[in-house]
Amino acid sequence: MEAPVDPICRSKEKDLLVVGPGVLGSLIATIWLQQNAGCKVVGQTNTTNHHEELQALGIHPITKDKGATDKYPFVVFSAPPHGSENYITEVRAAAERWNGVGSLLFTSSTAVYDVSDNGPCDENSPIVAKGRSPRTDVLLGAEEEVLKVGGSVVRLVGLYISSPLSSIHTTVMGSTVLIARLHEFNFSWFYTS
Repeated sequence: MEAPVDPICRSKEKDLLVVGPGVLGSLIATIWLQQNAGCKVVGQTNTTNHHEELQALGIHPITKDKGATDKYPFVVFSAPPHGSENYITEVRAAAERWNGVGSLLFTSSTAVYDVSDNGPCDENSPIVAKGRSPRTDVLLGAEEEVLKVGGSVVRLVGLYISSPLSSIHTTVMGSTVLIARLHEFNFSWFYTS
């Protein structure tokens, strides 16, 4: 017997595009599918190398050169900067695929914080000055692209994969530190705009 389809999903109001459906992105997509039966989740990749694995998870894989004009109410950019010739341009392109209705989320890194003494660090900690580190310059530039269109940034501290106790430790811009077990993760906070 098939699970009932949420009527809101039939109208594509909770469809999700995940740019970078690797370890983190595919976990987000899988949980999204569990919490939003009947919705479509698209995973955008650079190559077709892992498309079969994504399909097995219920994710519709596409390469970044396909469907570039399709818009989605929910977009998550979880691709890492390495392997990209122009990361900020790719983040901008993902932001352009957001229809502005749901949420746009960029998964950044706490590497942008200028805290290297293992001391306390939260969203009010100082940021690495632009020009001091190419790595943080790229991340901060990507964050700016997302924030200027009304998206959200989550700065990840670490991702640990040892199911079922997988965790995301993160700093959410404008709120407190969030620690969530992936198998218990609820995306309801992501639905609000």
